[in-house]
Amino acid sequence: MLPLHMNGLKLFPSTSLFYRSNQRKMVLIQLNGGNDGLNTVIPISQYDQLYQARSTIMVPEPKLIPLEQGISLHPALVGLKNLYSEGMLGVALAVGYPLPNRSHFRSMDVMTSGSPSDEIWQTGWLGRNLDWQEYPELKHPYAITMGYAVSNTCQGEVSNFSTSLVDPWSLNQLPEALAKSKEHYERHQEEVEYILNTIRQTRNFGQTIHKAASLGKNSTEYPDSDLGQQLKTIAQLISGGLETQVYIANLSGFDTHAEQVMSGSDGKQGKHPELLNDLGRSIQSFMMDLKRQGLDQDVFGLTYSEFGRQIRANESGGTDHGDASALFYFGGAVHATVIGSHPAIDQVVPDQAGLPMAIDIRNIYQTILEQWFQSKQIQDSFPGTGFNNLEIFRSN
Repeated sequence: MLPLHMNGLKLFPSTSLFYRSNQRKMVLIQLNGGNDGLNTVIPISQYDQLYQARSTIMVPEPKLIPLEQGISLHPALVGLKNLYSEGMLGVALAVGYPLPNRSHFRSMDVMTSGSPSDEIWQTGWLGRNLDWQEYPELKHPYAITMGYAVSNTCQGEVSNFSTSLVDPWSLNQLPEALAKSKEHYERHQEEVEYILNTIRQTRNFGQTIHKAASLGKNSTEYPDSDLGQQLKTIAQLISGGLETQVYIANLSGFDTHAEQVMSGSDGKQGKHPELLNDLGRSIQSFMMDLKRQGLDQDVFGLTYSEFGRQIRANESGGTDHGDASALFYFGGAVHATVIGSHPAIDQVVPDQAGLPMAIDIRNIYQTILEQWFQSKQIQDSFPGTGFNNLEIFRSN
């Protein structure tokens, strides 16, 4: 696949374009590196077992933020607690997939494709679903990935449905030199036509994105962080009328093998708390921005990571690659509750033990496709499996 760049805009275009069954939008936030779910959402009923296994990184119980059903949030996540109180955030516990793989690359492949862990699928869970739709001509990209690389989540059989975007204000037009020299490529007519169509589509997308950025606005302050600015741009594009349905943002740094928290800080300062603070503040700003503009009911968000961390802390003051982890979902139409339950943690935690899966990530994907995007191809998205919808969205 040949990518084309437009000063921050890079497109891996599909030869077909996406048909929208509704105008709902989704924001995926990928937590790169493997988020420590047990330091993010803490089961109070098992606090003593956790403390025995990871005392060097644990926050004292009185400092945690109580939520419900015997769980608490890390104190850095006050922004998410505020959204939960506003009815705009829910928590899914111990999310993963069967037979987990602790390789960053393989596990992320599974999470973005929705494949069994022992099978390699070339398509993403969103891209595969899109391959079965009918596509009219469109000037709005189906998906936008913030940054320089498109997300595998949107990979279809032929190409990726996502456009990568760095700066909507710096979108130069692609040169037309190729079109003027088309006669020099007569031996590669099909390839030339593909590139020319891609250039035209990219130009259209760039113009549409720039127009939306110009018309859009933000109604609140955002953290001066990479994630904060990504979500600020997404909110501005949504405000400006961009019809893109999927946005992918990234927050990196969760591979916390060493010095996960600052020594002597009661687990409240250091690498992981700083990441959680960024996550919570950025999502809160994003949702408050959309709510003030009357856009929150049509936007749904989801965080995910390739895996969690091991239950026991290592000797470097960090945690190693594990299995399941907690994730957050947010939006104006979500059911603000806790779904799933924390698996039991042994009194004596074995070395290298990870948190077992309680919710298969494919249950979440199926719920999103069926209830949010109203897809008619659910039975084909995860063949050979039977998954149940979860109470992620309000019924009314």
